[in-house]
Amino acid sequence: MVTTSTIIKGPLFKLTSHWTGPMGTREWRPRLVILREDSIAYYSSPETQQRAPKGRIPTALCEVFIPDGAGQLEFCVGVRDDPKLTYHLRAHDQQQLTEWLDALRGALGK
Repeated sequence: MVTTSTIIKGPLFKLTSHWTGPMGTREWRPRLVILREDSIAYYSSPETQQRAPKGRIPTALCEVFIPDGAGQLEFCVGVRDDPKLTYHLRAHDQQQLTEWLDALRGALGK
């Protein structure tokens, strides 16, 4: 198995992909996110990173963008690997967002 080096790693929030509750809302869940040369992997917690990730996004087809909107999308970055599938990741603050944006853009060559 080939393992690529870690570019950046840290806690972010990921917007759930499913609608929950009576009002049909989505929730922000804490995740450990690891950007490698070939993928963005996310885990439920740091303790689970030795197991298979909860999800993996191949970087080969990724597009990184700042989503439109305000409020709950503050400090948010979007990653799209398919026209119909978008992942929203939220940083704790502007500094962390900038670090992740720089790393993502550098890894994706954009």
